[in-house]
Amino acid sequence: MRSLAIVERAYRGAIEEQYAHVLWVVHCLRRVPEEIDLMLRTPATLYACQNQPHTQLQIGRITLDTLPRYESTIENLLSDGVKVYVVKDDCNRLQIKVSQLMQGVCALEHEQLPQIFEEYDHIWYW
Repeated sequence: MRSLAIVERAYRGAIEEQYAHVLWVVHCLRRVPEEIDLMLRTPATLYACQNQPHTQLQIGRITLDTLPRYESTIENLLSDGVKVYVVKDDCNRLQIKVSQLMQGVCALEHEQLPQIFEEYDHIWYW
């Protein structure tokens, strides 16, 4: 059984997500083993960009490392054989050039989506 996880929301609950973000769930499912691939849509497309800035939150004297390292997570998924897709229309809306995407991320035309969806037994929206 093949599954496609579509992630559309991004950067929710940054402090909580540093330990168990949605991409981590895909990684865990891949270890089960579950044949699962990933499609990043709308703002979540930003997860697939190279050279992402890493931000920290400062509260008084305390510095919190707020965001997970999405870039390394995507790299790990790709090295584990997970196909990672983005849609070029989303890249255009976010002013991301395809050349800014991490190597191995597949940029699709919107018209290709039905064909991709047909390849999977399950499609999950997160």
